[in-house]
Amino acid sequence: MEILSKTKRNLWLVAGICFWILGAIVFGKYDLEISQLLYHPDWKWAVAFENGGRLTTPILLAVGLHFLIYLEKRKHPKKIYWVVDVGIMAIVVVLILLFSGGLSGLVQELFLTAIYLAFYLLIQLGGKQLDMDKLIQIKKIVWTMFVATALIFLVITIVKVFAGRLRFRDMENISQFVPWYQWHPFSGNHSFPSGHTGNSMAVIGVLLLSGLIQTRWKRILVAALPIVYLLLMAISRIIMGAHYASDVLFSLGIIAYGWYIAIWLCQRYQKRKIDGN
Repeated sequence: MEILSKTKRNLWLVAGICFWILGAIVFGKYDLEISQLLYHPDWKWAVAFENGGRLTTPILLAVGLHFLIYLEKRKHPKKIYWVVDVGIMAIVVVLILLFSGGLSGLVQELFLTAIYLAFYLLIQLGGKQLDMDKLIQIKKIVWTMFVATALIFLVITIVKVFAGRLRFRDMENISQFVPWYQWHPFSGNHSFPSGHTGNSMAVIGVLLLSGLIQTRWKRILVAALPIVYLLLMAISRIIMGAHYASDVLFSLGIIAYGWYIAIWLCQRYQKRKIDGN
């Protein structure tokens, strides 16, 4: 079974290009005005997204690893898999502590840890309710998430270095503003594109998982959650003055096409594997 049909992938591609072009034109003209209007760095929810937002993909990657380990435990129940599970948990908890504001961000740390552990328990308990076909489909999505993460992280990191755009909150006056299409390579500024938004890339995996849910309202809910999260993350970056609207627009575009390419690569690999057998 394909993760995403060819028709849906092509519709995603065309719609994304049209939206991207329109947004690039609009934000190229009104970027500064939008940032001036939305800039409220004291809004607590936006601060929470800034502190904890960078952990989204690391947590989901860890959840993906736990799932792959779970599959191995079902086939070969060895103690080493439990040791690896605990090791991954320890690393994730330390990351949450480091990047959520230390002791001052205790509430957020507990919240993120609770979500992470909920995912882990869902794998251990919910996995027993699924047949092997469903588990294999989830496995494909997990591996696609790994590929997409690598592609998106690489592209965003390279573009940041070459774009060299100054953040809105780092400007001393508006004369320092530059539109997204004027690049200043190796300037040390990293506003374009948004790294935090890009670091939320793995939630698309949750969106793809929704297609495996039979109950309609549950499927809609699970599909809506990652979309809402991505939009809130994107808006919070503008509110914090860390990025312009065009920064998050291009980051969302890179996420979309990173996943598009990852899905294509993984499905192509799967087809060759089947043909080879």
